[in-house]
Amino acid sequence: MYWLFNIPSRQMMEESKCPGGLTVAVDKVDGHIWTLEERSQIFGEVYLLEASMDVESRELLEFLLLKLALRHAVDVREDRKKCLKGRGLIVGAIKHEFPKIVSAEFGINPNMHIWIRGNPPHYESIHLLILSAVNIFLEHSDDCILLSDKGRLFPILVKSLDGVTLNGAYPWTEKELGQFTFLYKFGSF
Repeated sequence: MYWLFNIPSRQMMEESKCPGGLTVAVDKVDGHIWTLEERSQIFGEVYLLEASMDVESRELLEFLLLKLALRHAVDVREDRKKCLKGRGLIVGAIKHEFPKIVSAEFGINPNMHIWIRGNPPHYESIHLLILSAVNIFLEHSDDCILLSDKGRLFPILVKSLDGVTLNGAYPWTEKELGQFTFLYKFGSF
């Protein structure tokens, strides 16, 4: 395992970089710094959905609980926040803590912060599970942005008045996308 060191940065805060600092993971055994690839292989890749929704996080999680056959749990990687867990998927939602940062960076005014992570031992259909959760969130949001956390937040999908736009680096195949009813277009943002 590793220790996490959070290093706040006034410059990053002023530039509206979320969360306003750096986080470094140092191995407890040999002291090497873990790369994001190493952490993703062990703990799963993290996707963040910043959304504007009319429902509370608790209601949203209860709806997801029924739709995706998940169970209540606590996410130790997210400061022991309540989440839903199931075979291959971990999903959590809280009231957004940094809406101005997301608004300045991406032009979305979120009130909900959602994290979606693949559960590493069960990767056989992870992209389809993540897409199922994203589809449910799209149905309940006014506007949102799906980000991939690769050390720097990289936008994958945006929902706005123009509809749903997919950026070039999304993880889903055309076959997986074809199983869902939301209308989307390809573009860059």
